[in-house]
Amino acid sequence: MKPQSIKNRIARLQELLQEAERQPRKDPPWGSEGAALYATIGDNIRSARSAKKLTQAQLAETVGLTRTSIVNIETGRQRLPIDRLYDIADALDMQATALLPPNETV
Repeated sequence: MKPQSIKNRIARLQELLQEAERQPRKDPPWGSEGAALYATIGDNIRSARSAKKLTQAQLAETVGLTRTSIVNIETGRQRLPIDRLYDIADALDMQATALLPPNETV
C-alpha cells in the first residue's frame, strides 16, 4: 500500500472518530437510572475480581462468558441477567447480594 493511501485512510478514520465524538451519547434502553445501577454492579464485580487476583479472562472462563462480556459487564454496558450474577458471585466466593448496591443508592 502506498504511503499516500495510508495517510488518506488515517485522515478519514480521524474524521469519523471526531464525528462520533460529537454525537450525543444515548442512554441504554434500560434508561439512565438503570445504567447507573449496572455501572455500580460492574464496579463491585471488578473490585471483587481484582481482590481475588483473577483476570477478566479467568472469570469469563469460569462462568462461561467471553472476556469481552466481562469487560462490558464491569463497565455497565451490558445488562447482567440474574442467573449470571449468581454465577459470578459463586466464582468470586461471595453472596450475590454483596455485588448489589444498597437500595437507597439506586
